[in-house]
Amino acid sequence: MSSSRSPALEAAAPLAAPHIAEVQSKVARRILPLLFLGYVLAFLDRINIGFAQISMSHELNLTPQQYGFGAAIFYAGYLIFQVPSNLLLEKAGARRTLSRIMVLWGVCSGAMAFIGSATHLYAVRFALGAAEAGFFPGVLLYLTYWFPAGQRARMMSIFMLPLAFAGFIGGPLSGWIIGNMPATLGMKGWHWMFLIEAAPSIVLGLLLFVTLPDGPRDARWLDDRERELIRASLDEAAPHTRVQDGARTSFWALLARPRVYALFVAYFALNAGITTIGAFLPAIIKSSGYATADFEIGLLVAVPYLVAAVTMYFSCRSADRTRSRLICPAAFALAAIGYLGAAWLHGIGGFGLALVMMVAGVLSGYPLFWATASDMLPRGSAAGGIGLVSAVGIAGAFCAPLAVGKITALTGLYTGSLLLMGALMAIGAVALFIVRRHATV
Repeated sequence: MSSSRSPALEAAAPLAAPHIAEVQSKVARRILPLLFLGYVLAFLDRINIGFAQISMSHELNLTPQQYGFGAAIFYAGYLIFQVPSNLLLEKAGARRTLSRIMVLWGVCSGAMAFIGSATHLYAVRFALGAAEAGFFPGVLLYLTYWFPAGQRARMMSIFMLPLAFAGFIGGPLSGWIIGNMPATLGMKGWHWMFLIEAAPSIVLGLLLFVTLPDGPRDARWLDDRERELIRASLDEAAPHTRVQDGARTSFWALLARPRVYALFVAYFALNAGITTIGAFLPAIIKSSGYATADFEIGLLVAVPYLVAAVTMYFSCRSADRTRSRLICPAAFALAAIGYLGAAWLHGIGGFGLALVMMVAGVLSGYPLFWATASDMLPRGSAAGGIGLVSAVGIAGAFCAPLAVGKITALTGLYTGSLLLMGALMAIGAVALFIVRRHATV
């Protein structure tokens, strides 16, 4: 029987299989901590507007609708520049591209400290979305230069955790800065928050330019035999991930599959939910009356994110171990109950529990959704399917702040917005539950 291993891997066989794992572990230790920290900072710079909302809106005389549009327009810039940024990464290299992205988004985030009107808010938030657009998909592409498909999924899953860590760290930090920084140089607490939290992104971007290799060939900390092992492992995995002739599914055939629309509905709801949390959770907590000081609000924000980090880990681990497709719609259902509970429950205990369920369900649903989507999309059109689903998700992220701003302007309360998000998450749960039995074809 002929060997199924690639010639390159056969040539590297004297190093033995355990050494391949050692090389991959070495690569992970070198590149993942910086990329992980980068995504923490990216999400923090994306959501810290929620902590500034109350003071900023008061000083700039922003209506709820104006603030909602300012939060939403970030995703317009993100959508427009996402693909061009990824194309630049392939041409200019990861080191230059990821460094440029981080420095530019740090500058844009810091520029939020100097806005003086709604127009300024719209311009800077659009620029921030455009600057940040290529980072997450760029990192996913960059990982394909180092890890074969079998290892890549585990590495990529790491980059979902910053969603929770950014909220857990950013809540108390942002609340403390806004509440305690003195008003100096004509700037108040929320101005300083944007400046202080933008600085690490710029520093890390410069550090990536100095330390991050474009790929294995440029990594000075790898020797020739280690580079060959990485290349061989990628070559060996390539035939198993290649689509066979005639197996591709056309764009129109993809749209004819009901399960794709179920994914559209679910991901629209998921992104609407996560954007509402990022842009409005501090204001929702303050409007409840259970916390009024900025640092207290920050602490209350941190608790659901901490629980979400734990929930994300165990739910994803359980889904990988059992291969159950019920866990993803269960996460959506948990978020729906949380949103509805936050709208209806009274008392700090019930309200706090609802917030925990809301955040934990939404953030856990994010990695679980993509695991489910990758199973449901046809193998021959996975790339196109993922692109379509992502675009619909960004539409959800854009529409949610507009809807919340409009409802709040009309009612003066967040109750209607919480009910809307709860209904959306419930619809997403039902959609995923109905199509859960469909296998990849």
